[in-house]
Amino acid sequence: MSDIQSEKAKLRKAAHIRRNSSTSSNEFITQQANYNLLNFLKSLSEKIISGYLPIGSELSPIASMKSLSAKNTICVPVVEKSGAPLKFAQWEYGCETEKGAYGIAVPKEKRWVCPEILIAPLLAFDKSGNRMGYGGGFYDRTLQRLSKQTRILSIGIGFSFQEFDHIICEPTDIALDAIITEKEIFEF
Repeated sequence: MSDIQSEKAKLRKAAHIRRNSSTSSNEFITQQANYNLLNFLKSLSEKIISGYLPIGSELSPIASMKSLSAKNTICVPVVEKSGAPLKFAQWEYGCETEKGAYGIAVPKEKRWVCPEILIAPLLAFDKSGNRMGYGGGFYDRTLQRLSKQTRILSIGIGFSFQEFDHIICEPTDIALDAIITEKEIFEF
C-alpha cells in the first residue's frame, strides 16, 4: 500500500466513524439537505437524474428523487462488476427492488438509461469539491466515462459534519461540480 493509499485509508476510517456516530438519523437534517438539493435542481425538467438508494448511515436522497421524478427520469446506480463503471437502471418511487452487489438495493426490472446529472453519496468531502467514498472507485470511473459522452453535472449530498479540511486525492479521483448539505450548497 502506497503512502497516499495508507493516508486515504486512515481518512476513510475516520470519516466512517464520524458519520456513523453523528446525528445522521436526524430526520430534520435529512429533510433540510433534500430541500437544498431540490432548490438547487428546481428548474430541471426532462432530464435523466441518477440518485441512489442509501445504505447504512448515508443521507437519503429519496425524498428529492420522488419529487424530481414528476418532471424527470430518475435512475440509480448498479454495480455490475468490480473495477467497472456503474450502470444506471430507471427507478420509480415504490418500485420493486432486490439486493445487488454489496447489498445495495437496485430495481428488480432493469431499464438502462444514461444520466445527465449524477447525485452521489459521500463518506467525506472538502470545500474544493473532492469526495471520498468507500474506496471502490466506482463513481470516479463512471464520471470519467460519462464526461467523455456528454456534459455531466456531478453533485455530492451529505451531512455538514462530513466535511474535512482536505481530502487526499490521486490522479484518478474526480472532483464534483457541487456538494450539498443541510447547511450549504457549494458550487465548484
